[in-house]
Amino acid sequence: MKVSLNRFYGALGEHKQNFHRRLNRTMQLRDEQAQLDRVIAQIRRDHPAMSARKMYSMIHPDCMGRDQFISYCRQQGWMLERQRNYKRTTFSGMRYENLIAGRRVTAVNQVWASDITYVEVLGDFHYVTFITDLYSRRIIGWSVSNTLRTVDTTYPALEQALKVRSGMGLDGLIFHSDGGGQYYEKTFTKLLQEQSIKSSMAYSVYENAHAECINGIIKNEYLKFMTFNDIQTLKESIRTAVFRYNYKRPHGNLAMKTPIQIERSKPEHVLKIHNFKLSNLLTNHAQKVVITI
Repeated sequence: MKVSLNRFYGALGEHKQNFHRRLNRTMQLRDEQAQLDRVIAQIRRDHPAMSARKMYSMIHPDCMGRDQFISYCRQQGWMLERQRNYKRTTFSGMRYENLIAGRRVTAVNQVWASDITYVEVLGDFHYVTFITDLYSRRIIGWSVSNTLRTVDTTYPALEQALKVRSGMGLDGLIFHSDGGGQYYEKTFTKLLQEQSIKSSMAYSVYENAHAECINGIIKNEYLKFMTFNDIQTLKESIRTAVFRYNYKRPHGNLAMKTPIQIERSKPEHVLKIHNFKLSNLLTNHAQKVVITI
């Protein structure tokens, strides 16, 4: 096999190390582009008439220049003359099975859900990643960055979540997300595998509704009323918002308890979460996640 691989690299006219470096760069570009679609979709919802050129000036993606970005928007159908179907989430070549469809969640550390959103600060875009325990709705991990790289988004958020849950049993834990490249990038999945955590992915926005909801709560109920001028003050605002959300904000679906109260007690009621809607025609996952508290 070693001989045949050497012949393969020789036929390509390059050394093995150069081949793998180029392959890694290609994989990283694909991962960043996969999440870029999601960010563009959010911008389109907030700024329906914004041009691709202006979107580029706001996002400044590391993975491509301005002309490449405009071509990418045209190729992906994001230009103004072609309206995108906003029900579609990030699509990528790599995708895990949806493991939470129809499950009963009866305790913490059975399902964690995550998503990446953006926050605009004085014309600059920053990216916020949240990881939430589906049972208690507690935000257990988060990160703020000015890039879409895994090392700046999902990876530090996961490290924080694992630190918060340190010493607790994570057997059987499912990590659920959309199809963004940051959730299947090899360093991220390696960290999951080291903890024996299973990956699960949504096939539409309906299948990651809880994580989407957290984004909206933090942005519309907290950040909207805070002042931040740079990424450092944004981080401080996010930290404050997460604390208030976890410790102070009651949830109607949690018998008016806060996430921390839910984790410290056990109210006698059954919480039914409609995570999959019948109007989702893209998949057959029109089921419910039932959480017993």
